[in-house]
Amino acid sequence: MKAKFLKLAAQKDCDALYLWIKSIVSHVYWSAQSTPDGNGDVVVAKVRSIVNHIQNKHVHEDPLYAKCNHPTSYETNK
Repeated sequence: MKAKFLKLAAQKDCDALYLWIKSIVSHVYWSAQSTPDGNGDVVVAKVRSIVNHIQNKHVHEDPLYAKCNHPTSYETNK
């Protein structure tokens, strides 16, 4: 999986992806590991949430994974 992201990041105007590869790969594995019942729809919803995460958005449109489980930066700094 990492190799595919490296190949994509090597394309023109995609070099910013290099900064995110480790986090994206970790997020994919976390999505599966944190879904103990193996519900594939929930795993996919969690994987897709990385797009919001990169934009610092932690509430998602998908009701299967509507909100991140971690505190936001704002909540952490209270």
